[in-house]
Amino acid sequence: MLKKSAYTLLFPSFNQTGIVYNSATGKLCLLNEYTHRVARSVLWRPNYPYRKADYRKIRDEFLEKGFLVENRRDELKHLQISHQRARKDRSEFGLTLAPTKNCNLACVYCYEGQHEDVAWTESDEEAVFAFACRRLPSESALLVTWYGGEPLLALPMVLKLSTRLKELARSRRCTWACDMVTNGTLLTPEAAESLAQIGCSDFQITLDGPQEINDKLRPSRDGTSSFDLIIGNIKRLDLDKLSIVIRVNLMKDNIAAIGDLVRQLSSLGLAGKIDVSLAPVEALGKSCYAVSQRCVSVEGFADCHFEFLRCLDEEGFSPDCLPHPIQSYCGAFRENSFVIDWKGDVFRCWNDVGLSEKRIGNVHSPAGISTRGTCLADQDPFQDSACRQCPILPVCIGGCPAVAASAGGFNKSCLFYKHRFADYLNFHVYRHLRREPPSKEPQAAA
Repeated sequence: MLKKSAYTLLFPSFNQTGIVYNSATGKLCLLNEYTHRVARSVLWRPNYPYRKADYRKIRDEFLEKGFLVENRRDELKHLQISHQRARKDRSEFGLTLAPTKNCNLACVYCYEGQHEDVAWTESDEEAVFAFACRRLPSESALLVTWYGGEPLLALPMVLKLSTRLKELARSRRCTWACDMVTNGTLLTPEAAESLAQIGCSDFQITLDGPQEINDKLRPSRDGTSSFDLIIGNIKRLDLDKLSIVIRVNLMKDNIAAIGDLVRQLSSLGLAGKIDVSLAPVEALGKSCYAVSQRCVSVEGFADCHFEFLRCLDEEGFSPDCLPHPIQSYCGAFRENSFVIDWKGDVFRCWNDVGLSEKRIGNVHSPAGISTRGTCLADQDPFQDSACRQCPILPVCIGGCPAVAASAGGFNKSCLFYKHRFADYLNFHVYRHLRREPPSKEPQAAA
């Protein structure tokens, strides 16, 4: 016996067509006018003894793609088991490293508050390396993200420790991956070349609008234009060898200028060479509460994000508009993922960096570092009744745990996709149809 999956969604699409999507498998099919009618029958009466071959064929395809499942299958339980396994998974060892609190910018929303010229000593570096040596499993993956402050202010440290960690990974037959979150002002071709030598060629750089807007929200401490520095560096980099993601932090101050930034990046010939993403500024820490009135609501962000994707598409970028299933939201949920700041304090979430009260220990006192049970164990979306019944839980898993915990206990953080879910799916189909003409059969557009 079969049943419609709890995570299968059917939406109308263009010109009497339809979209069937399953949030647990990430599969999507575009239905023509005829198969749209057939799909409605098959999904709501999957066990009917259909005589027409078309109906039986679509039923078989829907079972294969997970739109239909066996009646006895407890989908929520399987999803929960998958999430718990991801929490305990030791095939990846994640380290987010912030070697300095110092930064050459003074962003208005920075959750780290006042930046100080504080950085690792040689003793700190040794303790961080020893921490990795103790916890890196053989034949796993070592994933390092350099963070800050501004990590390029500590470039010699980054290069030195990365070299040692990369060799540690090699000695234990582990794969190695390294990336960096940087403001981009110091990412010169020379710095990029030195980082490439240790396998770091993926960078996230923030721009919050055209020059006038960006330099108000992300001013440099020496009075120079951070926008000009960043754009100048990007134009000089070999983008065939690097992966650059421009992150735009959205707040009420720059909401009207996002399209202008996208068009400017396109005019510089960067479409197809870099990616651009949009994220909301959220008042999660004490130092962020001052900008809480300038933050955009989740619904407002969903509207802005959707228009942002359309603008990216119009300007020649390739936005990813299809939600994908996940097992856990981020490293803060995983037992073998850690954040280490400039004092050697160890955290689960990088939003907690610098907050001593949120640390789970310090690398200089390894015996006192709590591990199991500290990966936000009390943040469990499967204990929330609304989450348990949500048809898009597999692409959300309760949302950002830092947001969920901000009010104390578990306060679910619904993903912004939820507010315009059908629009995102239809936009994905629209982009697919531009490449491939519709046919008489159901089309896999995912």
